[in-house]
Amino acid sequence: MATDTKGLSPEHEGKVLRVFFKDGEIAELRLLHFDLHENCECGDEYAGIIYDLIQTNHPEDYTDPKIGAFWSDFAEIEKFELVN
Repeated sequence: MATDTKGLSPEHEGKVLRVFFKDGEIAELRLLHFDLHENCECGDEYAGIIYDLIQTNHPEDYTDPKIGAFWSDFAEIEKFELVN
């Protein structure tokens, strides 16, 4: 079964995006890495994005200062907009 990437692709790497997550979070982020393992037996939870957070309406979810980048699998993402 193909993974729904919500329209995200490797071409978005390095770009600033506004991502709307299913839990209500809206985050502005810089996409560092698009990670998709086609035909992976691991499942869709091993496909997603790695990003630097710029801003969010859920800052309480990002309290550990030692974490430099964040992960989200595609299933957590509702939609996104290209900021620049």
